[in-house]
Amino acid sequence: MGRIVRSTTLGIGARIAEHAVGLTIAGLFMAPIAWTMLSSLKPAQEARQPPLPPWPTTGITTENYATLSNFGDGLWQSLGNSTFVAFATVALTVLVSLLAGYGFSRFAFPLKGLCFLLILATIMIPFQSILTPIFLILTGSACRTP
Repeated sequence: MGRIVRSTTLGIGARIAEHAVGLTIAGLFMAPIAWTMLSSLKPAQEARQPPLPPWPTTGITTENYATLSNFGDGLWQSLGNSTFVAFATVALTVLVSLLAGYGFSRFAFPLKGLCFLLILATIMIPFQSILTPIFLILTGSACRTP
């Protein structure tokens, strides 16, 4: 079998250009995050103005974070709930996947191929296509905050 070997014949200019392109693309991906962080440090009055420039012009304030901390149950309660749900989802997904994978690999049972095909079919459905039905189901149920 052949190995993939990176060509070392590129000159220093080509390598600098590769890095410049990579850093430019990384900067473009990070720009919305930086814009959001800078906008969160604007005072409330300035935040209501048109978005340019993205940095605070009248001074930096953390009053938005204090307001967020006092909203509802508080920022830390919401963060804790989200962390719990994320870890529980990962743990349950790993557990179910582990047991299902073991069952499919070690045991022969009727309609094994069809069951595996159904599992793969559900994985292939993009989440964006089922987001609206899930939203409608959850808003119609008792699983929402009053």
